[in-house]
Amino acid sequence: MRKGLAKLTLTALLFGLWTPVGMPSAEAASVTVLSENFESTAVGQVPAGWVATTGANLVSVAEDTGGNGYLTTTESNNSVPNTADYTFAAPITTDFTVDMRVKTQQITSSYEGYFLILRDSAGDKVLELLFNGSTISRRYGSNLKTSVKTGIVANQWYDVHVAVDMDTKTYSVAIDGTPVASATNVALYKATATEVAQYGFSSYRYQSGSLQVDDLLVTKEVLNEAPAAVSLNVYGTPAPGQTLTGTYLYTDADADAQGASTFQWYRGTLADGSNKTPIAGATTLTYTVASGDVGNYLWFEVTPVAAAGILVGSPALSAPVFVAIPGNVLPFDGSGRFTDELTQLNYAFRNSGVTISSGGVIGIGGNLSYYSGASSFESLSIDVTFNKWALNFTTADDLSVFEAVYNTATGSLVDGKQVELVRKLHPELMSSGVQYVKATYELAEPLTPGTKYVHVKLPQAGYFSSTAVAGDFRIDLIDFESTQSSSVPAEGYVIDPMANFSMYAAGGDTSNLQAVNVAGNLSLVRTFGTTTYVKRVDTSIASTAMTYAAPSGKDFKSAYIEGYYFANQPTSPSFELWTSTDGVTFTQFNTAGIYHHPAFGSSANNSIPDVLQANFLPAGVKYVRVRIAGNIGNGFPYITKLAFGYGNEVVVQPVDTDITIQRVTSPITIDGVVETDASGNPTGSWAGSERIHIAGVIDNNGDERSAEIFLKYDEKKLYVGAKIKDPTSMVNTRTGTSIWNGDALELFMGDEDMDFTQHPDQVGTMLPSDRQLVLGSGNEYGYQSYLYMNGAYSKPLIFMELVRDADGDGYTMEAAVPLYALGITNPWEGKSLLMNAALSDGGYTSRGQWGWTTNGEAAKKARGQFGTVTFAPSTAPAAEMTLSASYNASTQLVTVTGRTLAVSNNFVTLTVKEPAGAVDYVAQAVSNATGNFSFSYSLSGSGAANGTYTVKVGGAGVKVPQATTFVVTGQ
Repeated sequence: MRKGLAKLTLTALLFGLWTPVGMPSAEAASVTVLSENFESTAVGQVPAGWVATTGANLVSVAEDTGGNGYLTTTESNNSVPNTADYTFAAPITTDFTVDMRVKTQQITSSYEGYFLILRDSAGDKVLELLFNGSTISRRYGSNLKTSVKTGIVANQWYDVHVAVDMDTKTYSVAIDGTPVASATNVALYKATATEVAQYGFSSYRYQSGSLQVDDLLVTKEVLNEAPAAVSLNVYGTPAPGQTLTGTYLYTDADADAQGASTFQWYRGTLADGSNKTPIAGATTLTYTVASGDVGNYLWFEVTPVAAAGILVGSPALSAPVFVAIPGNVLPFDGSGRFTDELTQLNYAFRNSGVTISSGGVIGIGGNLSYYSGASSFESLSIDVTFNKWALNFTTADDLSVFEAVYNTATGSLVDGKQVELVRKLHPELMSSGVQYVKATYELAEPLTPGTKYVHVKLPQAGYFSSTAVAGDFRIDLIDFESTQSSSVPAEGYVIDPMANFSMYAAGGDTSNLQAVNVAGNLSLVRTFGTTTYVKRVDTSIASTAMTYAAPSGKDFKSAYIEGYYFANQPTSPSFELWTSTDGVTFTQFNTAGIYHHPAFGSSANNSIPDVLQANFLPAGVKYVRVRIAGNIGNGFPYITKLAFGYGNEVVVQPVDTDITIQRVTSPITIDGVVETDASGNPTGSWAGSERIHIAGVIDNNGDERSAEIFLKYDEKKLYVGAKIKDPTSMVNTRTGTSIWNGDALELFMGDEDMDFTQHPDQVGTMLPSDRQLVLGSGNEYGYQSYLYMNGAYSKPLIFMELVRDADGDGYTMEAAVPLYALGITNPWEGKSLLMNAALSDGGYTSRGQWGWTTNGEAAKKARGQFGTVTFAPSTAPAAEMTLSASYNASTQLVTVTGRTLAVSNNFVTLTVKEPAGAVDYVAQAVSNATGNFSFSYSLSGSGAANGTYTVKVGGAGVKVPQATTFVVTGQ
């Protein structure tokens, strides 16, 4: 056999030059999937790997008079199609093309011959082209065809090219080198196809005629991937004069060899590389560290280049290498913190004019500088002790902090920005000498990112009186935090020096306030440590005018209130802090530990400070208000400073007080594990549970008390899962009905008068029918719980498990509570309850008593403030028992009969309750072989009461006890 190569080559060139609209132009390699010219197959056979029909439905290779081989078949209208199929070695999932020559010997209107059938692995047709009378057509649905080319001539070869885009699920057709507009970017026969696995060739079983195909070529696109550089490392000592070597691993998914990859070294001051710049001439694998690199980071970059395929890959960058400056570097711990207790000076990078004295550093105008090394500073705070009677408190001369940079040329530090500070007093740390004051200087604004040097300047000479000595102002310690610390410093402060009323929010009545300037009176300046303060005109009237608004887009995060009183310490706080999210409704913030008095307040015949310091305000606080209480003696307190830290606003979501309890398909394993995702949503057995959120409190030490509670149910139990935050977790040494007085979780619930119309006067308490479930969180005496209702205590069998968090700052509780003990029957009917949940921490003031819908001991039982929980409606459990009860008035005999449907020869237990709810009769029997059982007893002599009696029967193998009633009259 011989082939017309010239025509095939020309056709291939035409197809290669034509790119149908919408085809991707990405660089790619083509791989041949099927190439068959039928030259090497004997006449009357099919090529190896093909599957074809034989006999009367023969599909085989034939040869024309010129010796050219091709695949042919002749249909005889025998109701059986003639077919030949070729399955590809692997399904095609990328873009591909099909090239072929085809002809037909029959062009009558009803004739059909399928020369291109593409199927997926499931056998579904993906694309189909055919001769249809005197046209070439495409199929686009069952019995749906449309013409691609008309005027087909019998016994003439046609060159067909098909380009398939597997991304867009479309294809385009060209015939004899001309694209067909009506068949460009048309949808595949199977619009959802993800692969093509087989080529097919077929006659139509009801039409006679001959069909041929030749020069079949299927090629698929294989995208050539760019090379990559991975596993970059820098070896060597990062010090001036030393050589660093960059290493990397070259990879290429297409096995393209490496070409001339390029290299570049970079220098920058920030570890994240955001300000790195290329080092001129540093374009080889090695780099010699220069003196100008000191205090900077270095990076090694590789741009991989392949010798073939896609040549250039994406640049890859090594981790930064820091070139340290000779000198002391702060040894931050794993949490990014370090405290210099100043018992020596070997942690300061530089120091001058200072000496160690009395466990701290003194020195009028002295200097301490610190270096963070490879890290950067995030924040710092400075604890000091000063003698207020020896100081002038001139602002310009006060202790100061500067960001600094290192001058590599001179080896000296150069001051940059001065950082604003806020001074906070610690009266609780003062000793009996009223002149010695403890304070902390904190940053009132963030440090510039990348700050590696800070310069602390002790107060200058003008800050001290003429008789003062250096020891009258001492730095006791400095706390540093690096950028590795998890704490979030304030973005800024609203600081009011109390010089006037200009910083108050609009609308406050300042008529009873007076701003006092004492700058010319050193005695008063030294008394109050400031030159200005605010006091009341009429000291018997409380003041609420001092209201402050957070900057736009910010929330207040902390509060500091400083004032002075004289001699006698007030019996109650002399000022209060109130917070608000809207500037209208304010709530007093009174978390334990925020108010600080000197221990010697009542004995000092002098003005001494009083401080309220709230380190963590609730989320979403937009306004703060300072209230000066009335009737404090001697006209005090005088307010000397207010400072409110702020940060990014937090959108506070309203509390969801309407919860649906989902039903489980199988019992939850009580193992003390409640899995949640990164957003706190429950997963695993608890997936789908709505969240009961107890916000709790973050105390002044930053410790959180809160709870996330999840509920589910089945036919017999209410499941409780809780993730609880408590820094003193699982401490409850109480027993019995006293476990409420320690770590515990309480649930309050009731289903009577849910709209409060029957007992409107009882919304502030619990009804007799309401229940209180207490789940103890201690394990000293085993897991304990109890149920309280209408003055009575009971201890139903509750399965519990507690697991303390790995960090010790919380625990997980799981419990399975019998529904019958809670008085809940048939929850699958969509029943609703009023409910509140309360968290107790035995180690917190008044146990905290934070609730879902309330806060505090007094409010937690106020049913009018409860939320609502509803059991998700579900299919009732399959009937397990038939039950009936009757009463014979003449014989006074009660008869109870029934049958257990799934078990037999098992114990059955009967309980009968009289109309008032007391147990009237209890008995047990064994069902017979068919599950039938019966009970009978006489009401005679039992003091029977008229009314409805409740019968409940349960037993071994019965998940849900059944209940019925009978009525007694005439007694």
